[in-house]
Amino acid sequence: MTEQEMGKILFETRKRIGLSRETVAQKANVSRSAMRNLEKGLGSSVKTLLPVLDVLGLTIEPKFDVSDYTNKLSPVERLRSATNG
Repeated sequence: MTEQEMGKILFETRKRIGLSRETVAQKANVSRSAMRNLEKGLGSSVKTLLPVLDVLGLTIEPKFDVSDYTNKLSPVERLRSATNG
């Protein structure tokens, strides 16, 4: 998902639930300009994005499995251990 797509979702969700940009910014404890930048797809930090998502009742679903990065077995070794028991 691009920043512009995320911004569109934030904007549309905010409008649908009837909150002003200023209200969401206040509830999320972020600046109005940060909120505007998020909605325009101009980027933000996770520290800004997460509270805004929370206020709007949205979540982020990861597209990767963290265990792939923490598991010390190679993909071949993982496949072998899965098929052997």
